[in-house]
Amino acid sequence: MMKNSKIAIIGRTNVGKSTLFNKLIEKRKSIVSSESNTTRDFIEGSIIWKGSNFNVVDTGGIDIDGKNQEEAEILKQALKVAKEASLIFFIVDAKAGLMPYDEEICLKIKKINRKIILIINKVDSLRNKREIITEFSKLGFSKENTFLVSANSGMGTGELLDYAYDNISASKTKNIKHDISVSIIGKPNVGKSSLLNAIIRDERSIVADRPHTTRESVDSDFIYKNKNFLIVDTAGIRKKSNIKSTVEKISVSQSLYAIKNSDVVLFVIDVASEITSQDKKLVSIIKEYKKGLIFIINKWDLIGDKDSNTINKYKKYIENNFPGTTWAPILFVSAKENIRISKILDNVISVYENLTRVVDESLLEDILRDIIKKQRPNKNRKFKPLRLKHLRQDSIYPPVFSVLIPKKDILLDSYKNFISKELRDRFDFSGTQVFVKTRSSSKEQEED
Repeated sequence: MMKNSKIAIIGRTNVGKSTLFNKLIEKRKSIVSSESNTTRDFIEGSIIWKGSNFNVVDTGGIDIDGKNQEEAEILKQALKVAKEASLIFFIVDAKAGLMPYDEEICLKIKKINRKIILIINKVDSLRNKREIITEFSKLGFSKENTFLVSANSGMGTGELLDYAYDNISASKTKNIKHDISVSIIGKPNVGKSSLLNAIIRDERSIVADRPHTTRESVDSDFIYKNKNFLIVDTAGIRKKSNIKSTVEKISVSQSLYAIKNSDVVLFVIDVASEITSQDKKLVSIIKEYKKGLIFIINKWDLIGDKDSNTINKYKKYIENNFPGTTWAPILFVSAKENIRISKILDNVISVYENLTRVVDESLLEDILRDIIKKQRPNKNRKFKPLRLKHLRQDSIYPPVFSVLIPKKDILLDSYKNFISKELRDRFDFSGTQVFVKTRSSSKEQEED
């Protein structure tokens, strides 16, 4: 048997590929909609069946005409996935009947010389199943390789997995542990998919010169410098008032979920576009979730007549529009021209290390003394300088420090920020927020 355990789901638009994919992996990962071409990128997921692990891939809906660049790219990508698979699930629509596109797609995938089964979907309410099989027999599949299913209800999906188990080899169940999870976030058409492709050097997300080509969150697993990365290219997020279709609403929800579940966020900005209130809202969400943050200023190649002050001026522009983020690195790149792309993952590793940095406790007492000498804290309730003791690190991810103060006294936020700044000056906390809280001398109670 083949060592590859990849299963590719192939078919024309709107035959139920994404519904089948979601049913098989038991998650709503692919977006399901009555709109055509909902799945534009290919989406991967894992299936565990009888103790074995299969990798299943939902490809974009194929329009064989390929009238525009995007449709041609979807076809090219689907065939590429099919070539990499050991088993192809070729899916057709029983309710629509055999279509000319089905026959053309069938001819193309048969040339790939992979094991293929025919899946006739949407048969849950159809009684004339023998007639359905006869109609689709024109595609040349044996009865043993023809399956009637209802992806919507799950009918027949167990038989599909039994076939996969019996006909292709699969690894025993083993969960991949990701060292670092990264999400690529930004407005539509700022170059997120191009950036992902440049980072992993593979045409994984479809790139086209119009907004909303990435409709789903696309996961990519890879290894860089002996670290397992999960990087997620998300759909572009717009204002709620501009989000009309159900598909877009789900895409936005998935993008926010990606932020919440990532360690480091690459926030992509098109250098030729104005920063909007939606950009500011997104960055505030990233800060609220306490994630590592790197600003990626894309399409830097489009800026002409650059001099030594160009970068400094744009950095100031970023600082003015995103106050309280001076700790976040700003990288000026061009995904299209591959400019400074190699620096991105090194910065991600650095930010993750800073998120999880533990400062030696023996250093913190000396640091606190130096801080107090440099600037005394605010006065206490008796109008005397507030006594601060025992600076310690309470947690990581992000780093949180606390200092001991007398009961009923209050340390001003401005001085907490001063301590945070001093810690930054002494240790590398680039890319992460650093929080300073207080605890009571008589009771270990935090004051926010």
